Amino acid sequence: MQIQFFANGHRGFVAHRYFIPGNKSKYSVWFNRDGHAIDAERIDVKGRSFNVRANSRAWRYIERHKLAGLEGATEILRAALA
Repeated sequence: MQIQFFANGHRGFVAHRYFIPGNKSKYSVWFNRDGHAIDAERIDVKGRSFNVRANSRAWRYIERHKLAGLEGATEILRAALA
């Protein structure tokens, strides 16, 4: 997984190559400064991208799981500055 923090003052980040267990697709997931998922894109095995619909199984999984143990704005900011 690759994580990129935004340098434009929004203090959010995006995780590329995010995987969901039992799913062959990879995802890019955008998070706000508090670590909550706000948008996602699914990339299938052929490299095509699709929006992840709210209420889909994939979105519910993404919404429930914090990224890499970063539980709040303070920890996310600390990781960004490291």
